[in-house]
Amino acid sequence: MDNEDIISRAMAHDVKYWKMMHIPGCDELQIQRMTKFVTRNWAELNEIFIMHCSLGHYPTMSLLDFRAMSIQFDIIDQNVSQMKLGILFQAANVELED
Repeated sequence: MDNEDIISRAMAHDVKYWKMMHIPGCDELQIQRMTKFVTRNWAELNEIFIMHCSLGHYPTMSLLDFRAMSIQFDIIDQNVSQMKLGILFQAANVELED
């Protein structure tokens, strides 16, 4: 079972690879809020991600899997359309050069 130290190290590692700061319109306040939310809910979010990945092509998640998860958790609403979700998914899957 993961303990707080393992979760903290995993979170610190994964944040280095986040691409949300490269999404147009994403400001520093949004990044701080998202980091705080993910840190607080890391273990549960990780379990949800692994569960949804395992329904498709673990350890990756396809756009269809991501859309299904987004619908299940009511992420798609008047602010986030399926089209916007697809654009964000594609943007997150582009390799960035250092």
